[in-house]
Parts: sequence; C-alpha cells; structure tokens
Amino acid sequence: MADFLTPADLAPFADIAPAKAAAMIVDASAQAVIVAPCLKTTTDADVLAAAKAVLRAAILRWEDAGSGAKVTKQRTSGPFSEGETYDNRPHRNGLFWPDEIVTLQGLCDSTESKAFAIDSLPGPDLDRVGGWLA
Repeated sequence: MADFLTPADLAPFADIAPAKAAAMIVDASAQAVIVAPCLKTTTDADVLAAAKAVLRAAILRWEDAGSGAKVTKQRTSGPFSEGETYDNRPHRNGLFWPDEIVTLQGLCDSTESKAFAIDSLPGPDLDRVGGWLA
C-alpha cells in the first residue's frame, strides 16, 4: 500500500501522539484504497499528493470530532429544574465525506486508460468505388 502520509505530515495542523497518528493513517489509507483501488499501485506523484491532501483533511476532522462524551448541564431554581444534554459523540458513517470519495475515485479515473474508438467508415479521401484517390 502506498504511504500517503506520515505522522510528521499531521504535526503542523494538530497535536496528535505519533502512535495514534500512525494508527489513524493506516486506517485512512486502508479505507482510501477500498474506495479508490488504483491508489494501491500508483506511482504518479500528483495523484499521491492529491490523495495525501484528502486523507490529511479526513484525519484532522476525525481528530477534531471530540472525545465522544455526553455533556449534561442542569439548572435549578426553586421547584423548577431544567437540563440540557449535548451529544458530543462523533456520528461517523465512514471516514470520508461523499465529495472526498468522489475526489479519490476521480484520481483513479485520471490514471486509468480510457476507451478509444477507431473510425471504420470511409472518409472523404476514398472515391465511390472503394479506391484511394491519388
């Protein structure tokens, strides 16, 4: 699998313990390869740089999602009481947002060969009986 990121790539943006950052990178890289299989074998520097940017954004968002704690605040005034609960837990359906998945898949489209067509119809340089014009 391609090495998209290192913990040092995340250091300027967040203070993540190196072991935690390495584990997050492994997880994100594995998911990226599932979404865009060409990333497993590509050596194109531009494609790898773009994948690195998408993975870095996803990992930083993951890190910034919070601790996952539920916070409850209670207020009481005489016989009345009011409480609020904030759900800080990250709601993750997957690491990547839909637009990031499209971007990663688009990177594969740019590296794969495209279909082509061969025109087999007679062109203007053939005469009516099938011979070449001189």
